[in-house]
Amino acid sequence: MTKLDLVRKVAAQTGYEQVTINAVLDSAMENIMGAVANGETVYLRGFGAFSSHIQKGRVAQHIRSRMSILVPEHKKPFFKPYPEFKEMLNK
Repeated sequence: MTKLDLVRKVAAQTGYEQVTINAVLDSAMENIMGAVANGETVYLRGFGAFSSHIQKGRVAQHIRSRMSILVPEHKKPFFKPYPEFKEMLNK
């Protein structure tokens, strides 16, 4: 499912225009990304939690040249689904 598919589906279910749904979805995603980038955790009850985790630095190997490369410590986005979401997936 793409973002456009989601916008169309929500618009059909709610009766709102696709332009309005798209604007709301864009705003929600922007706010979630901004909060996670600022170190906050975003909880969406019944769905899951968005947060960031620190990936420790490590030594990796370049695939073609086989040279060792130092990958510095950096933040990574993380999503933890709630139990209700997990149950839905396993039905």
